[in-house]
Amino acid sequence: MYKRKKIIVQSTDLEVQIANEFSKIIREWFTQEELEKINKENRERRYDNLLCATQDYSDANMAMDEAMEKCNVPRPSFSENDIDDADYCHLWGKAWQLSKEDEFKGTVKSSSSHRESYDVEVYA
Repeated sequence: MYKRKKIIVQSTDLEVQIANEFSKIIREWFTQEELEKINKENRERRYDNLLCATQDYSDANMAMDEAMEKCNVPRPSFSENDIDDADYCHLWGKAWQLSKEDEFKGTVKSSSSHRESYDVEVYA
């Protein structure tokens, strides 16, 4: 159950939390050998921020969906009370990019160089 609770979070902190959770799930889903192939393909094929070699091996969207849920970021339902779908998509994409750049090690660190605020709804 969701409860509307107005909080402000620094996006980089939330992005990092989601990225590291996503990496953890990806490491559970894939063997070390598969991850090495995925990382190599990501480097060699120069995937842009919207694409990732994990998608060649599974529906990694489900892993990101799980990571978002574990980080208490509810799916948008296109109602006025939920996180804005554009914010949700931004978090999803940025966390995926950070995770991919970190090669799914789960060692992404917060940076103070770029901060945005989000008003989100959290699990009660």
